Amino acid sequence: MWYKGQWVELQSHSETIRVKGAAPVQLTLRSSPHGPLITDAFPDTLGTKPVAMWWAFLETENPLHEAFYELNRANTLEKARSAASKIHAPGLNVVWANALGDIGWWAAAKLPIRPQGVNPSFILDGSSGQADKPGFYRFNDNPQEENPSRGYILSANHQPKPSSGVPVPGYYSLYDRAQRLDELLRDPATAWNLDNSKPVQLDTQNAYPRRVLEPLLPVLKEIVTDPLERALLESLAQWDGSHSLNSITPRCSANFCTNWPTPPWPTNWAKNSSRNCCTHRRWNLPCPGWQATPHRAGGTTKARPKPSHAPTRCGWSGVPPSAICKKLSAKNPQTGVGAKPTH
Repeated sequence: MWYKGQWVELQSHSETIRVKGAAPVQLTLRSSPHGPLITDAFPDTLGTKPVAMWWAFLETENPLHEAFYELNRANTLEKARSAASKIHAPGLNVVWANALGDIGWWAAAKLPIRPQGVNPSFILDGSSGQADKPGFYRFNDNPQEENPSRGYILSANHQPKPSSGVPVPGYYSLYDRAQRLDELLRDPATAWNLDNSKPVQLDTQNAYPRRVLEPLLPVLKEIVTDPLERALLESLAQWDGSHSLNSITPRCSANFCTNWPTPPWPTNWAKNSSRNCCTHRRWNLPCPGWQATPHRAGGTTKARPKPSHAPTRCGWSGVPPSAICKKLSAKNPQTGVGAKPTH
């Protein structure tokens, strides 16, 4: 392959995978300066053009055992911070507290420095320098909090925003759970104990369905005519996002959000690519809405997710999603409904 102005040979080695009740499987693994080649594992999606996957786990010292040994014995912020800094990959949210009342949170990972303007969410040109990584940012630049003035720390695997401005790419859970926790925890007058902490842990309210449905409700009210479906639509319009055990409304919302993704894709977009996208957390980002908008909860930020449709008894079986797409596009040309996703 062409790498930094010269041709370099791919490295390869063989692995034998022992399979119970069957013959062993022989694999030949190839590796480049940008990481192992994964093309052979995804022939339907990637074709034959070599694609490599770089991961800090394979490129750093990564003393994980030492990190967790020290973390489990850390009784001060300094010791806990030092232990967390030794976790290079995979990236983890480390939340810590001691008996003296100190609390801390660190986004523990080796974050690579990349060329200006490079988005690692895309497949990069390995011959152009796009995929080069001259080093790693300091651990002190990672997102983190120690004894914040608000008196609590929360983490729900949502995307953090570091004060240092260092980019923290990745696939994260949506910010709604973190936002809800922040709402429940922010009252400084609450004296937290075991009894009033349980409802927080078991809380099922989530703002995601409301944000998904908000731009769609006016359109749905125009085109939904079946009495049963109108009743379901009204229940969704009044729903607060709580997932109560005996409520049918959360089920309707889940079906709606799950089945929307199919229609908008261009007909020439590969079926396998569509399936890969819709089963990955990155689907939360390019989905309808349709531009990302930052939101902060407890000092963190996350991008906005988007809507969907349900062809089931709980969903608007007579309302084709394409009709909703067309109406939304007419109302707001900036939404990009029907456009090829960017991730």
